[in-house]
Amino acid sequence: ERFDLTALRCYRDLKDARRLERSLGTLGGGNHFIEIDEAKDGTKYLIIHSGSRNLGKQVAELYQKLASNLDRGYGDYLKKRDEIIKIANEQVGYKEYANNKTKYGEWYGVQGEWCDIFISWLAYKTGILNSLIPKEAYVPNTAAWFKEKGQLKDRNYTPSKGDLILFDYNKNRVPDHIGIVEYVEGNVIHTIEGNKSKMVKRQQYAIGNSGIFGIGV
Repeated sequence: ERFDLTALRCYRDLKDARRLERSLGTLGGGNHFIEIDEAKDGTKYLIIHSGSRNLGKQVAELYQKLASNLDRGYGDYLKKRDEIIKIANEQVGYKEYANNKTKYGEWYGVQGEWCDIFISWLAYKTGILNSLIPKEAYVPNTAAWFKEKGQLKDRNYTPSKGDLILFDYNKNRVPDHIGIVEYVEGNVIHTIEGNKSKMVKRQQYAIGNSGIFGIGV
């Protein structure tokens, strides 16, 4: 009987799902056994354990990481995603007033390229600055922060609202722009980005777009 992996809550986080599906029930090099069990009503049944073939390992590691993230306050962020998107929405249309000068730069204490400063400002307004989103003005540092925590996904990852999306427009494997995911519809990521055409602006990209460096979750 075919097992539908898409029914798993963690399906979008699994790596190489097609391979996992083909491997289920096959024999590997681990422990395998046959046992006979008896239900409360006396029914006897045979269990053949052939291993989860990496699926179990991935699922266990994902939920172990989730437990760790909840311990550091990620649960609070899940509750605040609507709030951070609401605040971002309210900023759409805001324009820098001269030479990259903005109210976000005034808050940060640095005027200049402000896409990451805008993200920091949103995190500050939502009460999650430095706990779940770092205070940064330099996008590569933000990427490094998420990577160190094991929370930087590749461009083919399907994000959720409130995730951060990093871009590499120069194609040099160094991120140079950042925005926040407003929502995902089908294969399209809808974002809100600061310092896009010198303003806060909505954009959209296909999942896997070559300009995407990664997703911070």
